Amino acid sequence: MRPHSLKEAVARIGQQGFFRPLNEFLDEFYLAQERQALINEEPDLTGDDWQDSYIGAVGEHLARRWGLTIPPWVDDPRRFLGSPCFADDAQWAKPVLLRDSPIAFRRRLIFTEAEPLRRARFPKEAAEGSRQ
Repeated sequence: MRPHSLKEAVARIGQQGFFRPLNEFLDEFYLAQERQALINEEPDLTGDDWQDSYIGAVGEHLARRWGLTIPPWVDDPRRFLGSPCFADDAQWAKPVLLRDSPIAFRRRLIFTEAEPLRRARFPKEAAEGSRQ
């Protein structure tokens, strides 16, 4: 059963690893009619700076991407890295990642591709829409 909120997905990280519950949550989010409720409740901190920052970026990015209200919990200073982290350690990729990273990830010094939360269930209209 997929997690029904970002908070629930984060609660499963200890048992299932980081990306599995997050990806299952994204599938649920993309299929949902009412998306705001899925990101409103603040997820617990994992204690891992990168994971906590990434979760903050996920909440903010989903809100921005789908025109939702950005939940206040995403601005918690514990959800920001102190030094840059690149999705790909290859030096040649850094300029592309700096350019393409969505603002929610860039603000947290996480540099990644333009659609880091893309899944098979990613809505077609979102894929055709503009980036934020």
